[in-house]
Amino acid sequence: MSFNPAAVRFLLLWSIFLVGALLISILVSKYAGKNFTPRLWVWLAIVVLLSVSINFGGWYFFALTACVFAVSYWELSRLDGPIGFWRNILALSLALPWLALAQLRPSPQWISSALILFFVAVLYLAFFLKKGNPWNLFLFALILGMGFSFWILLGRQGGARLVVFVFSITAIHDILAFFFGKLMGRLHIFPRLSPEKTLVGYLGGVFFAVLAAHVFRFAVPELNTFQVTAAGLLIALFGSAGDLLASKVKRIYGVKDFSSILGLMGGMLDRCDSLLSAGWIFSIIFIDIF
Repeated sequence: MSFNPAAVRFLLLWSIFLVGALLISILVSKYAGKNFTPRLWVWLAIVVLLSVSINFGGWYFFALTACVFAVSYWELSRLDGPIGFWRNILALSLALPWLALAQLRPSPQWISSALILFFVAVLYLAFFLKKGNPWNLFLFALILGMGFSFWILLGRQGGARLVVFVFSITAIHDILAFFFGKLMGRLHIFPRLSPEKTLVGYLGGVFFAVLAAHVFRFAVPELNTFQVTAAGLLIALFGSAGDLLASKVKRIYGVKDFSSILGLMGGMLDRCDSLLSAGWIFSIIFIDIF
């Protein structure tokens, strides 16, 4: 059986990173708290599962993305309490076609429409979301459908190299922003919206996101040094914005996490919020290069 080189290098580099992070977390646990190490085990499971789907590619990666979408939709559908069968059907009819189009017909026409519509829907969510609005479910479904369709599109480009690149930058940013925030964070930059976010954590996450972009540069040989640096910076900034938007949704609905399906890491959408916005910004700026 042949192996996808991008998947092999992805798994190797992430194994080195997670082992190093585990050793460091053990050494500094008395300062950073004891809830960092269990998170690394969850990240390890995510990386292994993702590397397997990347290695086989095609419908395997689509199936993984569809499962993540399904769990994320389930988490959001619970926010306003029980909903009827037909409301679910209507909401899913707004989301599922985007996933199918990304897998079966990745044409510039619908991609451009999805990129713009996603941005408009997110802006509406950021400024006008109110708890109990019956239209919320449809807006959530639309954003999820379009957001995950960008990742299916990335998975179809270059043997999933773009998934390796964008996921690695986003995830490393999330992990190290959390770590530095817990270890050295004092100044909270979004105290009402996201009380755990600190200036040190934010800046540390952005710095290592740019560094990760260069470590995983093998996945995007089409980009020059400036473009790789810009991609790392944009993915970190927009990933953080997506995480903040999710924090606002949780604050409005009065929940700490979208669910507890990932233990200390919360719900599936708690891990994917930054990925959705990161996939959007990378697609809108760089996808035409590949």
